[in-house]
Parts: sequence; C-alpha cells; structure tokens
Amino acid sequence: MDQETLRLIVTAGVALIAGLGGAGLSSWVNRKNTVETLAAAVERDHATWLRTHQQEAYAEFLAKAEAVIHAANSNPNSPMPAAPPLDDMSIACGRLTLVGGAETIDWSKRIDFEARRAVIVRMQMDKAEADSAEEMQDWISLTSATRDFHSLVGRFVDAARTEIGTGPAPETENDPGEED
Repeated sequence: MDQETLRLIVTAGVALIAGLGGAGLSSWVNRKNTVETLAAAVERDHATWLRTHQQEAYAEFLAKAEAVIHAANSNPNSPMPAAPPLDDMSIACGRLTLVGGAETIDWSKRIDFEARRAVIVRMQMDKAEADSAEEMQDWISLTSATRDFHSLVGRFVDAARTEIGTGPAPETENDPGEED
C-alpha cells in the first residue's frame, strides 16, 4: 500500500470515529435533555394537580364548617336542626389532611374544634330553661365560639392562599371594626 492510500484510510477512519462519537454525544445530550424536560413536565403537572385539589379541599372544608356554625347559630327560639353536618365536616377535614400543608391542617383542626364547641353549647342551650342564667351563659359561650371560629377562618384562608401561591388576602381599607 502506498503512502497516499494509507493517509486516505487513516483520514477516513478518523472521520468515521469522529462522526460516530459526535452522533453518540449528540444522542446522549438529547436523551438527557428529554429526560429533564419530561421530569419538569411531570413535576409541573403534579404541582397543578395538587394546587387544584388543595383549592377544592379548602373550599369544601370551609363550606362544611360554615354549615355547622350556621346550624349552631340558627333560630334561638326553636331547637337546633336535628343533625348539624358534623360528619360532612369531618370528611372534608380528612380530605384536606391528604392534600393540605401543615399550617392549613393545623388551622382546620382548630376550626373543627370551635365548630364542634358551638354545636355542644347550642345543644346545652336547647336543654336549658328559657331566660335562665344558664341560657345566658350559654349564649355568651356560643358567641365566643362563633367569634373564635370566624377569626380562625381568616387565618386559615391566609394560610391556604399562601400555600396555593396567591398570597394572603388583601387588607381592606376601613374595616367595620376599625376606627378612622
């Protein structure tokens, strides 16, 4: 073999090796990028799924808790509705526990407690004699439980908005409780 042919074979071999190496490197980089893109898409989809389910769980829990507190504060001249939806509230609280963050779970348990306290007080009121000192004390306790309930709901909503990513509820100017 002459020197010119040898040089052509070596050049062709180097070109072949470089081409295969380049193709292999390109394939590896593309595969790596594809895996990273898919992982990011899965993470983004999961975050969207979680946010949607959190919003639904938070709204459902608040609706059920409001129904309980409403039942406890219903017409004082007639007995409380036979079955305040405590079980519905418990189920909604359980669902919230599955998707909620630690802070909203904590606030939901406190809200659940205050709603149940209001129902217990109302049951005591229904058993007390009308216009008695016991009934008056029960009214004070029910008012306290209801006030605490609504205060906790505000904190729950702020925590939920923060977890979901919308930030705390905007402050309103001239709140009815504030003096100018």
